[in-house]
Amino acid sequence: MTSRILAFAIVVGGFFAGATSLSAQESLLKTLAAFFGISQSPSQLRSSSGDAVAGEIWLVPAAGGAKSRLSREAVYHSPVFLPDGKSLLALRGEALVHIDIPGGTVTELMRLPGVTRLVGVARERPDEVAVLALVNGQSRIEIFEISTGRRRIVRHDPQDGRDRLMLAYAEGDEREYGSVRVYTDEQSTSIRQWTDVFIQTGGGPAVDLTNGNGLSSRQPALSHDGALVAYVNVGRGR
Repeated sequence: MTSRILAFAIVVGGFFAGATSLSAQESLLKTLAAFFGISQSPSQLRSSSGDAVAGEIWLVPAAGGAKSRLSREAVYHSPVFLPDGKSLLALRGEALVHIDIPGGTVTELMRLPGVTRLVGVARERPDEVAVLALVNGQSRIEIFEISTGRRRIVRHDPQDGRDRLMLAYAEGDEREYGSVRVYTDEQSTSIRQWTDVFIQTGGGPAVDLTNGNGLSSRQPALSHDGALVAYVNVGRGR
């Protein structure tokens, strides 16, 4: 998978493919349900603040334990794991980058104008990544194909409550992987406030994976084998 992505980057360089529309019958919910990390139960979706703040990418075992820094620059956001578990994709501004695990070697693949967030990788088609784009002040979901650079718009109905909820979910920090949920929640003491990453399996207790004690963590993502959580360390909270 890694060699395929790198080869594509060399061939296309900074190529940008114009976005085309998916069929109107292709609903937002049905389309996003095929992507890793997206809940298939819209009635249970809860949106959370998911502004695309940048920072360093860190890793932590999903079972809890020692955290490790993957990137050395505080300029990345929206990490999503590739299925091989040996690499992830992230955004650096509007640039799509590939980051090796371990080692943290960063390769810029291409520019994605207007894209503000990576949402998830397709379960059965890892060549496809759902992204959030901002166009003329309006957010929309697009499907980006790594091998071709093609971007397809996923239509949504602004008057449909489920579509609005799904779009808010894609913008937020909560992700669901079957029975496993990763999300962020604010923590505080009498003198400071910050955001930690939590993981919860089924109806079990939520576990604080980051325990920032003043350092905020955002935008968590679970690896496809369920072993690691990537997140963005955005530094000091309020």
